[in-house]
Amino acid sequence: MDLWLQRGCSMRHQHWSIRPKTVDEFWILMSIFLPVCPWGCTLIAKVTGVFLSAKAATEEMIRTKSEGSIILIASMSAYIANRGLDCVAYNASKAGVLQMGRNLACEWGKYKIRVNVFPLVVPGRLTLDDITGIY
Repeated sequence: MDLWLQRGCSMRHQHWSIRPKTVDEFWILMSIFLPVCPWGCTLIAKVTGVFLSAKAATEEMIRTKSEGSIILIASMSAYIANRGLDCVAYNASKAGVLQMGRNLACEWGKYKIRVNVFPLVVPGRLTLDDITGIY
């Protein structure tokens, strides 16, 4: 494996074993190894993760010759800009899920697999304090 440093040097055959102990350490490592974090991390988790999950379900439905339905969760943030919040990556990811659902519905309909996107609409931004005690 070659790891290229900013100055163009390479370190060959390096094996990295880094295990973060906290969520904060994880995000610090992601910001080091994925320079566009949190943009890239958000898109990987919220778009690529949704796609891979839907793809796995679809492959199983096709394999078993089953009809089915896949529901993707988007957000009202797919449609609007949230004034006062720095959340461009989140909004872009939810718009990506919305469009992904539209395309997958067209592409997977021939297998009798429905794909719908539910734009989860809540009365504003939720924090952990807002939902603590609900479950």
